[in-house]
Amino acid sequence: MSPTSAGGIGCDTAWTKSVAQTLADLQVDPLLGLKTSEAESRQRQFGRNQLKAAQRRSVLSIWTDQFKSVVIWLLAAACVRAFFFADHAEGWRFSPSS
Repeated sequence: MSPTSAGGIGCDTAWTKSVAQTLADLQVDPLLGLKTSEAESRQRQFGRNQLKAAQRRSVLSIWTDQFKSVVIWLLAAACVRAFFFADHAEGWRFSPSS
């Protein structure tokens, strides 16, 4: 039995059912929950309910991925242009105090 056909509840149609219909399909009492034996049986049948851990990435990998964006290249070009071609004399003019 596949997880999509377990107990008459399918992943593609589960969202269209009411809560009462879903509980009836899963044969679960909302006040009592599952018995230990039923929980163990479902765990053997479907596996543990776990999320996969995200892969850790290095800082260098994250940094180099930033350069895949056109916006970053435009900002870098603007910085280089401002550094080499801007009129720095206006900002760095020395004015001695009197």
